[in-house]
Amino acid sequence: MKSIRTAMFCACATLVACSKPPTYSYDCSPAVALTVQYLNGSGADARAVVTLDGSTFTLTQERSGSGARYSTAEGRWPGATLVWWNKGNEGMLREGKASDSSAPETTIATCRQAP
Repeated sequence: MKSIRTAMFCACATLVACSKPPTYSYDCSPAVALTVQYLNGSGADARAVVTLDGSTFTLTQERSGSGARYSTAEGRWPGATLVWWNKGNEGMLREGKASDSSAPETTIATCRQAP
């Protein structure tokens, strides 16, 4: 009976520890308040929850040649996209035009994960 309780306790502790992915803060230039929480599902379920100056956006992971790229068609204003591209402890936040995917994206900030 004691071993069953121990096993159940360990299982519960594991679920609690895994229930909330960590949130990372970034130091950016120009200065913006940026945090990112990575929800690493498989395939199309991988997401990044980006909080930018108090506004929260859920971005979906896309293919990238290097690092990880996440985007959403609903950016900071109507008609703007938002892209978070990171590799290691560095990242870049960009905006584009939802109506024209071939238009160049503009870099909002370049960032480094805060210690």
